[in-house]
Amino acid sequence: MQKKILSLFMIILFFAANPTVFSEEPPEPPPQNDFQHNQFPHKSPPRNMIMNYNGRKMPRRYCEFSIIGVKVEEEKKSLAILVYFNDALDTTSILERNILIDDRPLPPFTEFLFSKNRRMMRVPVDKRFFTQDQFFSLKIRGVRSFDGRFMENTEIQNLEPDCFLRRHLQGEKWLREKF
Repeated sequence: MQKKILSLFMIILFFAANPTVFSEEPPEPPPQNDFQHNQFPHKSPPRNMIMNYNGRKMPRRYCEFSIIGVKVEEEKKSLAILVYFNDALDTTSILERNILIDDRPLPPFTEFLFSKNRRMMRVPVDKRFFTQDQFFSLKIRGVRSFDGRFMENTEIQNLEPDCFLRRHLQGEKWLREKF
């Protein structure tokens, strides 16, 4: 009996000490940090900030986010397109409709594979998706880096199986290499 009276007394003291429990207006939320990437994706954190990305501490970059190489590998029933980036990319920004092959979006339910450090993306595409022409073009748009920098829309033409194109250090020139 004493335990019940004591617990009832504790409840009355709690509500008497906290009048905000019964007030109609909710208390003001605590001030939030403007530079939390997940809560404010439209705002960029400061450039000197080190961000936590997939359990790793990664510094912000000053350079633009871009593609540095594209490799096409021929497999039994598909072509694997490997795209190399100069920084880690945000995997949630990769969608089928944002990657175009010969001005056609990728088929639905295309599987995207990423390297551990998120600097390489592998896209296997069925050979039936391609036209009879040996060469094809690849357009990539709407891709973000891990810290929210958007990549410019990029078009790479004259891709073929078993080739590697890498971006020249100065400008938009792509250098072809066979492997």
